[in-house]
Amino acid sequence: MNMSVSWDMQLVLLSVLIAIIGSLTAMVQAQRMRVSNGYVAYIWMVTGGITLGMAIWSMHFIAMTAYRVPIEIRYDVNLTILSALLAISVSIFCFYAVNRPRVSIARIVLSSLPMGGGISAMHYIGMRAIAMSPPISYEPLTFSASILIAILTSMAALLILYHGNSARKPSLIRLVLGSTVMGLAISSMHYVGMLGTHIEAGSVCLNSARGFNENFPLFVFAMMSLVWFSGGIIVALVDQHIAKNKLEAMGKLEQLHFDLRKRTAELADQENMLRSITETAQDAVIMVDNSALVTYWNPAAERIFGYLKSEIIGKNLHDLITPEQYRPAAHAGFLKFTSTGRGSLVGQTRQMQAIRKNGQEFPAEISLSVVTLHHQLYAIGIVRDVTDRVSAEAQLKRIANTDTLTGIFNRRYFDEMLEMEFGRTDRFSTPFTLIMFDIDHFKRINDNFGHQSGDQVLIELANTVSASIRETDLFARWGGEEFVVLCPNSALETGHVLAEKLRKILEERHFEVVGNLTCSFGVASYIQGDDRNSLIGKVDKCLYLAKENGRNRVEIWPN
Repeated sequence: MNMSVSWDMQLVLLSVLIAIIGSLTAMVQAQRMRVSNGYVAYIWMVTGGITLGMAIWSMHFIAMTAYRVPIEIRYDVNLTILSALLAISVSIFCFYAVNRPRVSIARIVLSSLPMGGGISAMHYIGMRAIAMSPPISYEPLTFSASILIAILTSMAALLILYHGNSARKPSLIRLVLGSTVMGLAISSMHYVGMLGTHIEAGSVCLNSARGFNENFPLFVFAMMSLVWFSGGIIVALVDQHIAKNKLEAMGKLEQLHFDLRKRTAELADQENMLRSITETAQDAVIMVDNSALVTYWNPAAERIFGYLKSEIIGKNLHDLITPEQYRPAAHAGFLKFTSTGRGSLVGQTRQMQAIRKNGQEFPAEISLSVVTLHHQLYAIGIVRDVTDRVSAEAQLKRIANTDTLTGIFNRRYFDEMLEMEFGRTDRFSTPFTLIMFDIDHFKRINDNFGHQSGDQVLIELANTVSASIRETDLFARWGGEEFVVLCPNSALETGHVLAEKLRKILEERHFEVVGNLTCSFGVASYIQGDDRNSLIGKVDKCLYLAKENGRNRVEIWPN
């Protein structure tokens, strides 16, 4: 028959709290170990191991104080000290094992074995310090479960703390969660193990004349643990603060060193600078003094601008390569630069117009920087001929805005221009009109003559309409066989007249392959309060009304 036992739940909670706080302190110290180097890392490793060992040890003896039996329990001093040393040693070993930039799962699994085993060994050696007659016995299944729990929960804690990309600097959540799991690993192992502990009724403690009783460790271990843990947290935080300040100071020192080297390079004399400029550069490299007189002109500048070096050295740069309409602004800007050392182009890259010796203007990309030589300002410009790039960009813009079949504007560009027209009308109260039309029975053309012939009809129609509208009118393909004409500065009547004109021109035209065809038109003008959708909706209704009323006609809004 087993001896009756009870638990003091307040002390149980205190033991769990001690285990979690101790684990958190140990993990903070372990983190300092992982970000430190040399002997400092080893100091933190030993400190963290002692902390975690004390957490395991203190939790055990506070929990044993919560374990109430009807006899006095005393502990063997030697075995108690041995259990503490074992817990500390195993903790130090585990911290040594995870002291790597990246900790693999295999290493974590292997480290969890001695960690869980050490927690278990400390517990059962601590229990062995209670010499009972008859001896304390354990249920095999519960005994095994307690060891397995210690190993698995230790593994979970180490995985949370040290596995993943952020293992070297775990976040606060990761740190607290991992420490909590480690504290629960220590506690759960103890209490599961105690569930399978059997003390027979009538047993006596053989340490009654020696050792210390269960009331002694409650105060001593609790106070020792809390003092050590709080001190460990404070020291770790102070060390982290010192390390952070040191890192910031090193960063500032490196920045000062970088700035010093940069200024030294800027103050190098002109000859050293010119030697660093390759004569084979594809971009023009030009240097002028504070009077805008050219002092350096590389072969690429000769090729781009057409002036030989002998022709331009000592000449005013702006008088030779700046187009006439921009020269006054260039001279004024350079005068401001020489008086202040600053300019709108200094330190930037801008695209500007330049002029060659033969008078041809071209787009150039210019980057300017400033150096001081012998207390005098010099400007260095790197010039790139971007004629081909600008031409390609214009071509891409044209492609983006143009319908690929007809060559007129596409719907995307039309939408942009329509929004701009709304803005212009809102500012200046100018009228504008929208015409929308499509080809009557276009499907029959595709069915009877084929889609290639249908495409040819769309091309011919686009060319015909383009030649029949004003230069200010915007003609675009809306989609399929539908087209739109935006007529700025045009009232409804003007748009109506133009639509009738286009209808007659298209009706009378003989289209290659298909012969004659007709179109239906809808016309609407902007009225205050209209937006894009309402105006498009009105002209679209007019177009469909024209179809319903027999096609080959113009309908206007209001009808």
